[in-house]
Amino acid sequence: MRFPAPPMYLGLALALAAAPAARCDDRPAAKAFELRSVGVGDTYKCVRFRPGTGEAWQLSDGRWEKLEEAAAPPAGDYDVLLIPAGVLLAVRVDRATGATWLVQGGKWTPIKEPPAKGNPAKPAPGYSLRHTRVGDQLHVLRFHTATGAAWHLGGDKFVLLRETGPVPAGDYDVTMVAGQKEWMAFRIDRTSGKTWLLLANQWSAATEPE
Repeated sequence: MRFPAPPMYLGLALALAAAPAARCDDRPAAKAFELRSVGVGDTYKCVRFRPGTGEAWQLSDGRWEKLEEAAAPPAGDYDVLLIPAGVLLAVRVDRATGATWLVQGGKWTPIKEPPAKGNPAKPAPGYSLRHTRVGDQLHVLRFHTATGAAWHLGGDKFVLLRETGPVPAGDYDVTMVAGQKEWMAFRIDRTSGKTWLLLANQWSAATEPE
């Protein structure tokens, strides 16, 4: 014998039937704003920015002040690296193109690219930044997570780090460490485990066990 479903269960069944099916490839919507902050002694530095446009503001005495631009940046996929310092020190990168800016005097200043060789391919998304400090000296590396290519910030321009051999496509990450006088960087392909050490501005592959 069959019995009619109680109203509570009937309502639940109708609600489930009306709900859209979940998709395994559903992704959260892009964030309109993001926040970065660092402590400097007993004070703090705080920057709010739009990942889609690169617009950014610094927090000063509880009030947001917009950081000036040398020229309006194009739409992209921006991230901001905030570095502990007495004055506001930040680096902004478009993860889609690699274009990078440095805050100087409350204004974003574009970092110059090294001269192009031959007919370079259009940049593909996947750029990221790492930094470390040796005393008062800041060191910033930009690298591409798919190709492993990396650049060191020298003054107001990037310098491409040399390779000792071909680097296959992969899933790369870079780690930087600093001592009292020197700094060091390591690059790993998270797919294969192959690892490089940065020696005299050149990547040198670590030897694998036999």
